[in-house]
Amino acid sequence: MALSSPLAGEGGPASREVRGPDEGRFSQYRRAQNSLNRPLIRRSAYRRSATFPPQGGRAGRVIVSEHWHKTFGFQRMAADGLGMEPVNNGSELVVGVIGGLGPEATHDFFGKLLRHSRAKSDQDHIHMIIENNPKTPNRNEAIAGRGVSPGPWLADMARALERAGADFIVMACNTAHAFEKDIRAATTKPFVSIIDEVVNEVLQAHPLVRRVGLLATQGSLDSQIYHVAFARNGIEVLQLAAPSQARFMDIIYRIKSGDHEGAEMRSLGEELIAQGADILIAGCTEVPLVLKNGDNSKPLIDSTDVLAKSCVAYARKIKPLPGGPKSRPPPVNLDGWDGEIALSRNAKHQRVKSPLIRAMPFSSKR
Repeated sequence: MALSSPLAGEGGPASREVRGPDEGRFSQYRRAQNSLNRPLIRRSAYRRSATFPPQGGRAGRVIVSEHWHKTFGFQRMAADGLGMEPVNNGSELVVGVIGGLGPEATHDFFGKLLRHSRAKSDQDHIHMIIENNPKTPNRNEAIAGRGVSPGPWLADMARALERAGADFIVMACNTAHAFEKDIRAATTKPFVSIIDEVVNEVLQAHPLVRRVGLLATQGSLDSQIYHVAFARNGIEVLQLAAPSQARFMDIIYRIKSGDHEGAEMRSLGEELIAQGADILIAGCTEVPLVLKNGDNSKPLIDSTDVLAKSCVAYARKIKPLPGGPKSRPPPVNLDGWDGEIALSRNAKHQRVKSPLIRAMPFSSKR
């Protein structure tokens, strides 16, 4: 009897076979170029040849994080549950960043992406290309009809990033997403919207929220980019009264000039909370430069941090890019993992022994 295992899924290297009734433990299970130096899979009661992952009429799934994969897609779990540890397999995607809107906000985004990458060496970091062009026309003036549209500049940056090798494109500016169509029309690469990522973060991390307080530029408010996205999910957006919004814009331009005093921004956040906001949204990438989660009496969603965290997940194929094909799982990386999987040919379910793993129903055909 033989137990064969496809090592890298579709298009991967040849299978390793384990023969004999007492040899149902993989001591050297390899997937792609990654090795495990510990037993991983224990065969329980096989009466004939079987495969893992199940093939040839057998259907099975194992879920290790919130994202499941049809192929053998174990993912190491990080403390925050996202499985973000680096895996040096040469298959990570390259992140292209439209930046300079403004430069310090782009720098903040870069730093947060580095922290989320949890790299232990230079080579563990995400490959990122930043097109930092602060000469892009003022987004707020353009939306108000008083200035030149930044659309052509954003489109040029997107094309430059694609030529440079970016696999997907993001933009470290909320207001400029009012010109998202110009970017999408200029490139064949997926564009990841910071607006969509923030909405998804609220839905996942704060599912009971019904009203959010939006700290965003006048251009973002006028273009309704957040209002429309949240309305699709039944969430109301609260915004500052006109005098307070004028103060907010003044603070934003002062931040851009280097003034990082945060007391006024905290006060504006409390105004939104007094209106009934369940949480605050830092809907401008300058806001997190002076306002942090915990500064106010309600939680703050940092749009810069949300986008940085998502970029790591997309680059490492931990979750599929929006609108693109489902990602293939990264190679196995389970250092320190002490769970085991027992799979029986006649089992109704895959039996899993680990608090980190849950199993989907397993079916087999004779």
